[in-house]
Amino acid sequence: ETPTLKFQITQSGKPVTKIDPYLGGFGHVVVMSHTDPAHFEHAHPVTEGEPMDGTMEFEAGFPVKGMYTIFSQFKIGGQVSTFTITIRVVNGNGAKEDEMDENEDNM
Repeated sequence: ETPTLKFQITQSGKPVTKIDPYLGGFGHVVVMSHTDPAHFEHAHPVTEGEPMDGTMEFEAGFPVKGMYTIFSQFKIGGQVSTFTITIRVVNGNGAKEDEMDENEDNM
């Protein structure tokens, strides 16, 4: 099961009720692993339609344990804002780290 990231967009402590579309979505999330540079994920909200209460959910995977930085972007009042969060994942969500087959050629 893919983990869900839930964002509550607020301004002055109150939910933002008007989030503008930006590049085809009401928000964007990029997840980057610090330990596995091959893991880069870009997601749009799975929330249907315009988020009227400032809440948006995204599906994003964390395949291996380690540090991840999550970049999120939202357009509010005509201005794009980017927020970053760095987290430590203690257990990946089930994917195994790649292991090279000993018969595989290195090129």
